[in-house]
Amino acid sequence: MTADEHSSVPPVAAFVVDPPEPSAGERIRLLDLSYDPCGEGIALHAWDLGDGTTSTEPDPEHRFEADGTYDVTLHVTAADGRVGVATALVRVTTHDIALTKIIAPEKATVADLGEVVVVVVESRHGPEIVQIELLRRRGSGELETVAVHTRSLPEAGELELGIPVTFDDVDEGEVTFLARAAPVGVADSSPENNELAAPPTIVSRRPAPAPSGEREISGPLAPGRTLPPHGAGAVSGPGQEVVQ
Repeated sequence: MTADEHSSVPPVAAFVVDPPEPSAGERIRLLDLSYDPCGEGIALHAWDLGDGTTSTEPDPEHRFEADGTYDVTLHVTAADGRVGVATALVRVTTHDIALTKIIAPEKATVADLGEVVVVVVESRHGPEIVQIELLRRRGSGELETVAVHTRSLPEAGELELGIPVTFDDVDEGEVTFLARAAPVGVADSSPENNELAAPPTIVSRRPAPAPSGEREISGPLAPGRTLPPHGAGAVSGPGQEVVQ
């Protein structure tokens, strides 16, 4: 390569943004990939970050404070003064979802089927694809996953999800349900509100059936009077109400 050809070949400016679509206020890194095909090396970096700020670091870190599209430009200068330029659009979109409510049964009976835990998730900005995980803890034991669902969440909207649960493998005692949610494929700007636990569900054993034949009841009973045999009549009384 002649001297004239050498002077006409600029250095190659290139960079990547990590993460590529940050939220407002999220720290990003601009990773320089520039090189000089003439072998002189890169001597200077000059960044215009598109929001009025600049940097001369090779791999600067930055935070964009508002959603929007920013033109980020990098000028690199070779040791002998040749200049290369690269520009990229950085789209800043805030992703923020929050678990706002979880409602679990107050009471249940061992081996019960068909109860429902309600989980409510809210989008604080744009539409999102969210993954919702329901977990439970028996007593003071380890958390175990009950179900995982992926759903669309509308822009600045709310999603209410009813998740069926069972108590067929639960012993008497307390069961605590906990929900976790996260946007899919992006970072949440406020992950501290992505987990929520319900008050414990009190699980009791089902009363043993009364033996066939004569049965006893509490309360006054005329002397010599007994209840009819099982199946011959019905005794009404209050049932168990499960509040959700």
